[in-house]
Amino acid sequence: MGEETLERALNERVREGWAFESVHFVMREGSHRPALAYLFFVRGRPPARAAT
Repeated sequence: MGEETLERALNERVREGWAFESVHFVMREGSHRPALAYLFFVRGRPPARAAT
């Protein structure tokens, strides 16, 4: 997973009306890089509607 993947996931969920709460990384033993990331969201504002 890269920065771009996390950023894209965050942006997509926020556009859908979710509010970002936290991120938790899962590490593998003996590795300095995260193996997995959990993104936590709470329901925020309703999604914006496109002008017609």
